[in-house]
Amino acid sequence: MKIIQRNVSEKITILLLSIGLFSYLIAQERITSFDEKGKLYTINSKLGKKLSLFKEYQNFQEARLFQLSDSLYVLEIYYKPKNELLKARVSLDYSQVMDLRHKIITELYQKSPKTILNQEGRSRFVWNARLLSLLYYGWATPIALDIDDSKLAVATYMLLGGIGFYLPYSYTSNIEVTDAAATLSHYLGTRGIIHGFFIPSLINKSPSYRTRFTYSMLASVTEFVLGFKIANRLKLTSGSAEVVGITGDFGLLLGCGIADLLNFTVENKARASSACILIGSYLGYKSGLSISKTQPFTRGDAYIYRATGILGIQIPQALVDLFKPKEHRIYTASSIVGGIIGAMLGCHLVRNKDFTSDQGKFVLWSEAAGDFIGSGIAYLISSEKKYDTTIYLTLSSIGATAGFWLMYKNFKDKAQIEEANLPLEIGFYPETLLTALNRKNINSFHPAPRTFFSIDYKF
Repeated sequence: MKIIQRNVSEKITILLLSIGLFSYLIAQERITSFDEKGKLYTINSKLGKKLSLFKEYQNFQEARLFQLSDSLYVLEIYYKPKNELLKARVSLDYSQVMDLRHKIITELYQKSPKTILNQEGRSRFVWNARLLSLLYYGWATPIALDIDDSKLAVATYMLLGGIGFYLPYSYTSNIEVTDAAATLSHYLGTRGIIHGFFIPSLINKSPSYRTRFTYSMLASVTEFVLGFKIANRLKLTSGSAEVVGITGDFGLLLGCGIADLLNFTVENKARASSACILIGSYLGYKSGLSISKTQPFTRGDAYIYRATGILGIQIPQALVDLFKPKEHRIYTASSIVGGIIGAMLGCHLVRNKDFTSDQGKFVLWSEAAGDFIGSGIAYLISSEKKYDTTIYLTLSSIGATAGFWLMYKNFKDKAQIEEANLPLEIGFYPETLLTALNRKNINSFHPAPRTFFSIDYKF
């Protein structure tokens, strides 16, 4: 009798232990996608019917895929044969999951391609195109075409304003539009307006204003599309696209500064000045692409990178002004050097950190707010009879620096990337026993015996 009780106790203990371990296992399940891009996490009845999946499950409702370990997955299938919702759990290994994904992706491309398209940036892309049409193309076109008739000019504006929505909307209906593509196209499309104004000076010493507006629109449209293509081809992230755009702005300012240092800003040096500005912009974008590859940037990281670059341009102005040099190009040279140092500092400050978009904005806005406070104090204490640039430049720089550092310090610990988990991983999968007792087929997928216990150590 004691032996029987002991055996029963042992079985109960083993059962409770298995239940506990099984509950722990369930808690560790992580839902994973049916596609490699991480977009399709659920297959509903409509999509399953369209793709001819899970036909053997009467009145199929939904399917989800869970990952238990590097090599073990569980497919949960919900179906409703007789007004009663049932769930089937099928264990799959890595190779079977890859086969399943390949089959699903193949069917999706043939029968429902829009399901797996990444169009997270489509609304932003279309909105940016419409804004360019309303705020620039609409009124610049009548100037470029020399339309004197006011009625025709207004009609042209209205037509372009409408086309500015429908054209990009139609163009992006069946293609991927990432947030990075929308971001970079915005940067290049808006800066293309500036680039286009300087291009005619390379061709003609005295281009007409109509020519400048024509080239400006052409450059803007070309760069808008080019930014979209580049971001998609290079598979840029939102953060890296921001870095490219911001560095392009720094390059534009660098080109202006170089033109000033070389005394190309005088009237008869328009061609040389334009060349400096355009080359500076190009080098800025090229440098931005290189910088974006040095580390993973979030959009928030990029905003902080912008903030330090601005500080790098501003602070040297205040320092140089203390000595009141007669040569204005000393200011320009100091800002060029300071801007480069500021950009490098920004890269350093965001290394091993992932600032959110809001955190980056708050840091940037705090810098601007500190600048305003410093300027306000300078206005209060300065003499009304004499305008002292030193007071304004110094206090505004101090305010901007304090505003930046205050908010950066507030967020830097929250943005710290967590260290990797412990290298030792122990896996216990009692579900394997249950699966072995009750197997089901999924089309051509036949579950085989799985790992019951594993130890994984990563060196």
